[in-house]
Amino acid sequence: MKIKLYLKTLLLSGLSVMGFAIQAQTSCNPSCSYGEDLVINGNFSSGTSGFNSDLTLYGSCNNNRYGVFPNANTPCPTFANITAHGGSGNFLVIDGSTTANRDVWYETVSVTAGKTYEFAYWLYPSISKPPYDAIRSQLDLRANGTVIRSIDGDDYSLQWNRICGTYTATTSGNIVIEIRQTNSGSIGWDYGIDDVSFTEVETCPCDIAAEFSILNDENCLYTFLSDVSAIGNTIVGYEWTFGDGYSSTDATPTHYYTNSGSYEVCLKVWAFNGDECCYTDVCQQVDVDCNPEPCDINTEFEYSQNGCDVFFNSIGTVYNTTVVAYYWDFGDGTTGTNEDPSHTFPGPGSYEVCLTVIGKDYTGEGACCMETFCETVDVDCEAGPDPGRVAPSSNNQKISSRSSMLEVFPNPSSGNVTVNYTLKNDEQVQVFLINMDGQVAQTIQDTEQMARGKHTLDIDGSELADG
Repeated sequence: MKIKLYLKTLLLSGLSVMGFAIQAQTSCNPSCSYGEDLVINGNFSSGTSGFNSDLTLYGSCNNNRYGVFPNANTPCPTFANITAHGGSGNFLVIDGSTTANRDVWYETVSVTAGKTYEFAYWLYPSISKPPYDAIRSQLDLRANGTVIRSIDGDDYSLQWNRICGTYTATTSGNIVIEIRQTNSGSIGWDYGIDDVSFTEVETCPCDIAAEFSILNDENCLYTFLSDVSAIGNTIVGYEWTFGDGYSSTDATPTHYYTNSGSYEVCLKVWAFNGDECCYTDVCQQVDVDCNPEPCDINTEFEYSQNGCDVFFNSIGTVYNTTVVAYYWDFGDGTTGTNEDPSHTFPGPGSYEVCLTVIGKDYTGEGACCMETFCETVDVDCEAGPDPGRVAPSSNNQKISSRSSMLEVFPNPSSGNVTVNYTLKNDEQVQVFLINMDGQVAQTIQDTEQMARGKHTLDIDGSELADG
């Protein structure tokens, strides 16, 4: 019996992060061979030519400014004595943006479909003098509108750091490449950029760098985030071992520990460059301190429909539990026990459908637990055949007494019966009674054009035979 997992979006706020600070992998691979650099004036030797910026060119020391200088404190005395990458020449000095999501640098380049390119630059994460050097910007590398690398300046030391990302072109032609500041502030957020490049990756050895971080989501549930760099290679496989006998082949798995303790978690990653394969592995310890529940089920379901036919898909999270049974109540008097059932409803209407999942705990003692999830399912369809009901003669479809379009009372009855029915459109209606043998016992109303809306019929059934 398979257990389905409901994948949840994990928000970093409120989650405990173990192992190391979350840092964007730089993706740089110096072992690759590269083609011609497509960036014009990437080292800023020609000043401000060749590129554009959403910021204002320096005229004074103020926010939202950019300029090209050999030293950061040239345009602004509050900046530190920072020189260009390599110690000489010019670099791009940024006085941080007070508006988020502005391109501090962008340029147009020409790419070829199917080719992979490395987009890189050198970053000095803060050029401000203390104490403002602790206030850092968040930057995205973007190619053709796609974010290919995101970094937080807080994750980098006060030196020149190389930041890289890769982009594979899907079509040939011109694209815009950008360095975008995604946060904003009025003090700090000042940084340097140098040696911007955009080059075709021609060949790379099979080489992988891998790290991972660990998030404690809730109680004994942990999520493992892989951070893998394999520029010029294709990642072809992941293997996690969680130190308690369990494993996973997902890139970002979740795992529920059944006991507190220290566990060695290891990640192995395989890559292929078209000629050879390679792998790397990395391990770190996770200290689990939690109170596992012996039987833990969180259940939900999804559904789709085609007319009166509704297809249900059970989803949810199941921890420390073996599922014993699924029990469905479709809200129309019928039930089912399949994991992912389909059900034909008797007609249009709103039905409260409930799924109960029953499980047994991991201790082997056989204790059971259960959880029920209910949702109202609105069915919009024509009813199937049902004897003794009102039917529009134009299409010979009968309206079910379980439908919201029709009410019959009292039911059952041995005398007079009142029928209320609702038409969504103007239609021809014929009303007749059918006995249990499928024969017409009495015609109540010959074919007649009826207006949309509610209608009432009083039927004298006192002289009808039983059945």
